[in-house]
Amino acid sequence: MAVGLVNGRHAADEEARAEVDVLNSRLEKTTQLTKKIQACLGRLEATGKSVRDVSGPLNGETKTLQTLGNNIEAVIGAIERLRQPADSKSDEEAIIRQGPEKAGLSNYLNSIKRLNKAFTDMKASNLRANQQTMADLQRLIKSGNTQLENSFDKMLRAETPRSIEPLQYTTKNTPFPLLTQDKISRLSLMNSYVAGNSLSENPLIKIYADVRGQYLSQTLVNLAYASINTARKKSSDTIYRAGTNGIGMYAQAMEGLFVAEYDNICNIFMRQDWGPAFQMTCQAPLAELARTIREINNHIKNHLNTDCYLAYEVTEIMSNLSNNIEERTGELKSTLAAALKPVRETGKSSLAELLEDTKRKVGGMQALPSDGSPVPIVSETMQRLQTMVDFLRPISSIMISLGDGGWKSAAAANTSTDGIPSLASFDIGADGKEIFAHYCTDTIDALMSALEQKARMLLKGKSVILTRSKTSQCICLT
Repeated sequence: MAVGLVNGRHAADEEARAEVDVLNSRLEKTTQLTKKIQACLGRLEATGKSVRDVSGPLNGETKTLQTLGNNIEAVIGAIERLRQPADSKSDEEAIIRQGPEKAGLSNYLNSIKRLNKAFTDMKASNLRANQQTMADLQRLIKSGNTQLENSFDKMLRAETPRSIEPLQYTTKNTPFPLLTQDKISRLSLMNSYVAGNSLSENPLIKIYADVRGQYLSQTLVNLAYASINTARKKSSDTIYRAGTNGIGMYAQAMEGLFVAEYDNICNIFMRQDWGPAFQMTCQAPLAELARTIREINNHIKNHLNTDCYLAYEVTEIMSNLSNNIEERTGELKSTLAAALKPVRETGKSSLAELLEDTKRKVGGMQALPSDGSPVPIVSETMQRLQTMVDFLRPISSIMISLGDGGWKSAAAANTSTDGIPSLASFDIGADGKEIFAHYCTDTIDALMSALEQKARMLLKGKSVILTRSKTSQCICLT
């Protein structure tokens, strides 16, 4: 049994030793495999480093090439866009040649806008190859703008009569005619483009002013002549009566025409152009008005004793005209003031001149009635004062501007102002009627004093006192 046990152990040891040998063999193979793997890893790392060293610059070059490729595509796209205006130039030129009437206003304006945009884009690119195309586009744009201005002029002239009869509107108290809504829409559309593309003044304003200004002048010219003709006298001693001159109708027609014209301008032009367009349009008729007033003023100066009242009436009418137009439009006040100035100054100076004329006439008398009966200068003076009452409103304004007693000095009476006076420029407490009453009193006192002085020279003794008493009585009764 002992031998069997030994043999069993020996067999187990041999088996274990065999397993150890197998394990050692596998471990050796594993070690060799590990060394091979480590060697491969080392070679792989070296290869990877080489690849990284090579691929780094290649990656940068690739990105550069990608950027360059994108830029080239963008340039090609830009060139295509720049070529489009050149390719479509013939189409736009065909539209421009047709003009806004045949091509249609909207289509025509859109064509000019496209040409402007193409020209701007080409100018920004600054490519030498585009210089000829740019010159062609600029020529087309200029031709298009010229045709548009001509179309504006043609359309406006077709809509504007040479003149109308103003009395048909003033006598019936109806508004003066306006441009039709269809024409206003088309004219406004043209102006919107031109005003938005004009580097300086809008050329359509001058075109409008020339056409419509001539229409206003021709419409008012007969009333201007009538105002001058009705001022002329058949008899040199005829005293002017209120409303017998045509200046009232003239001013009424002018106000209606100007207000209607301002409405047209507001519907066609931009807000900032309303004032300049209105003033330019009214320039010619206002010049005719100023000439007419100068003619009337010369007539008044030559017949001051009988026609000074016309100066007062013209002052009132023109002041009302100026105030009404300024209220409706905010314009022309200074221009109308300048036109009125000669007559207004004549009206102011007339008060002192008439007073001095009374004194001169008394001083030039060669005799007085010995019985103290009234002399013609008395009734003449009182008639003048009574006639002035018919023009109390304008005279009150003149009296306020002169100030109480201002007629006593010729220099004060001749003081001129460039503007039409308003209540804001005067003493707000002044009463024109009261000042006029003081003027009447001064006139009567001057007349009586002059008659008394003349009586002392020509008459003697008691008769002088009687003459003065009777003269005073005559004045008061008159």
